[in-house]
Amino acid sequence: MVNKIKALIKKYWYIISVLTITCILIVLASKCDNNISKRDKILTNVEYTDSNGTYHKIYQDKKFKDLKKENKTLYDSLKAYKEQISYLTQFKYQKTYNTGKVTNKPVREDVERVINKKDTIKVYEYKSQDNDSLSYTLKIGSVSRPEWYELKMTIKEKFTLVNKTASDGTNHLTMDTSNKGNITDVTTYKKKEKKGFWKRFKAGPSVSVGYDPIHKNMGMTIGVGVMFDLTK
Repeated sequence: MVNKIKALIKKYWYIISVLTITCILIVLASKCDNNISKRDKILTNVEYTDSNGTYHKIYQDKKFKDLKKENKTLYDSLKAYKEQISYLTQFKYQKTYNTGKVTNKPVREDVERVINKKDTIKVYEYKSQDNDSLSYTLKIGSVSRPEWYELKMTIKEKFTLVNKTASDGTNHLTMDTSNKGNITDVTTYKKKEKKGFWKRFKAGPSVSVGYDPIHKNMGMTIGVGVMFDLTK
């Protein structure tokens, strides 16, 4: 029995070798594909704000239909123009200020009108301290100087968006503003470009088996093969 097995192995060693190598290559290819998928998943929608208050998001190029999973409302509003859209970003931004109680003396005090001898309405005007992003003037009409005032406001601000794209389709988006406001609900999309015809060819190790008509036996070749990517 053992001799028969040895004889079969000796007779069909080419085929056995090819099948073994093919199985190994399939396992390696599957593992590589899984690693790439895990990497893409990890690199998708990674968001953080650094110590300088700059918002960062790392994401992958994708097809427009993938936007539906991330933001269906935005997808539905733009799907009619999907062929014309190559990049978009949507987000919410908010910056809230609260001055607290201010007890400083007014910068100006005017008499608006006299109601009677005892009650005179005066206008008290207050101005914000020097600030590169915000300024306000607050006027208060009162018969006496206010003991304090409190001012709350929400403002909108201009900011800078920079999107850097690596050769593998990984994008790094940064949003920065002088006010370092709160950036939330960020949706990003960058069109996944189709590869050109020649770029879809790939070279790599190749193993093949066949019949050698010259030597009249089965043979195996190991070398470099060229493949065409049909998925792009």
